[in-house]
Amino acid sequence: MISQNQSDAGKKQTGFLLSVFLVLMCSVIWGIAPIFWKQLTTRIEDSWYTFCTRAVFSCFWSFLIVLISGRFSEVRKLFRSKKDILTIAAGGIMTAANWALYILTVATDRIKEGSLAYFIGPILFVITGLFFFKEKPTIAQWISVGAAVAGVAVAVVAGGDFPYLAILIAIAYIIYSSILKLVKASPAVLLFLETLTVLPFTLGYIIYDEVNGRGAIANLEGIQFILLPCAGLMTLVPLLLLAAGIKGISYSLSGMIGYVNPTLQMLVAVLIYHETIGTTDLITYIFVWIAVVIFVVDSFVQNKRKKAKTKRTVEPDDDCSEKQPEG
Repeated sequence: MISQNQSDAGKKQTGFLLSVFLVLMCSVIWGIAPIFWKQLTTRIEDSWYTFCTRAVFSCFWSFLIVLISGRFSEVRKLFRSKKDILTIAAGGIMTAANWALYILTVATDRIKEGSLAYFIGPILFVITGLFFFKEKPTIAQWISVGAAVAGVAVAVVAGGDFPYLAILIAIAYIIYSSILKLVKASPAVLLFLETLTVLPFTLGYIIYDEVNGRGAIANLEGIQFILLPCAGLMTLVPLLLLAAGIKGISYSLSGMIGYVNPTLQMLVAVLIYHETIGTTDLITYIFVWIAVVIFVVDSFVQNKRKKAKTKRTVEPDDDCSEKQPEG
């Protein structure tokens, strides 16, 4: 019996570690992704072409996953619901906006600013939850939001560059996430339908650029063409890793691991592409990092309290269990 319990505990521990590894790999891939997108944007100057390539090949690879996994019944079910399809279409537009803006930060040497979006994103979720989902932020979360807002305000008041791309990327992602709270579907199916929504535009734009000599045919050669299908894999693979891993760990832990992504993006920007951090930038990031620390610690504390409360609820009353029935 003891050996069986030990075996079960070992399996749970292995499953937990595997889940952590999968979510971590997702964040690592997202964190170093600017290196990949830079390979395309330096060879093809039109960043819209890179975005459209990402969307088209994401649609292609996700279609293959849906086909191989036999999930077309899920697709048909979603198509029967006008509400679900319109919701997914709206999500597809927000995904497109998020991708296009992010690739623009890479193409214009503003990777550092792109990383800021993913530092402040989880914090902005607090505001979204308050106004749209009637969630009640904790005092610590309000302080976190205030610190993040103060950081952005410093950039404006000090005359620095307002991080509008970071704000727009974060807002697009938050709107997208909020929309998809209304739809239940597997990641591959969602990605397929979202990219299918914008496929007429993205495919049309690629053809337009190719005809006018601004696309891959005019700018890539030989092995470089492998970058095009890999643009879709760089999108699909992290999503599948996240979907597989997040089932085995808490949302708070996955959220903390998620900060590996913008941290790596920041390091890539500064160490590889030599983007500079001025005094105003540094002050802004210090405020944002303070906000992140407060947010993460509060999330950990709230999760711990929730677990303790659940444990007290499910535990039997010892006094009652010890009493013997009278008779």
